[in-house]
Amino acid sequence: MALCYDSSRYTKDIDFSQTVKYEAGDEGKLLAELESAIQDTVQDMDYGLDCRIQSSELKPRNLLNPTFPVLNLKIGYAYNHDTRQHRRLLEGQVPTVVEIDFSFNETTKSVEEFQIAEGKTLLRYSLIDLVAEKFRALLQQEVRNRYRRQDLYDLHLLINQIPEQLNPLRSEILSALQESCKSKELEISQNSMNGEVIRTRTHEAYELLAAEVEEGTLVEFDLAYEKVMSFYKSLPWYS
Repeated sequence: MALCYDSSRYTKDIDFSQTVKYEAGDEGKLLAELESAIQDTVQDMDYGLDCRIQSSELKPRNLLNPTFPVLNLKIGYAYNHDTRQHRRLLEGQVPTVVEIDFSFNETTKSVEEFQIAEGKTLLRYSLIDLVAEKFRALLQQEVRNRYRRQDLYDLHLLINQIPEQLNPLRSEILSALQESCKSKELEISQNSMNGEVIRTRTHEAYELLAAEVEEGTLVEFDLAYEKVMSFYKSLPWYS
């Protein structure tokens, strides 16, 4: 959101999605490849900064065949000249970390290339999938026992900031949302956001976002929610 859509809200974690079906042991292969790639990158950048995987956990735990497993990672970093911190990094105990959530078995309709530097690109969610996934996150709060105030903020920003891009995509957004929710066995309708539970969970600690965004830019919750819900209801549900 910050890099692509000029949001002042920066997240503390990075989310990756994988459409390939998870099989037992896949996380071990991923960790080995990631650790190797991290070390190659550290050497190429030559910043005097070292990075190592500090911890990993596959959720949900204790399930032989999880439907939508997520691998939670913490990548630590420390400067080589900082002997104490670098020693803690090697021991897997450094406090300076970047958190990564790597989701398996995800439904992704479309992706786009995003250039982060000359000759360096990442695959990112298309605008269609981004909006659909943020709506799904709001609608799935009760099922997953989550509180997703940040997704309301992001949706409101997009709806306000780039309506000329979003409005022609309503049909595709709805299609992506319905497909994503179907894959999660989540039933939705045009009136789903009317639910009091969804609204209450979204409102939880919403005011704390003021410390995460540019001063004075946090829209009052009721105004933001009504705007986002209005867009949701305007999707072509019965066309």
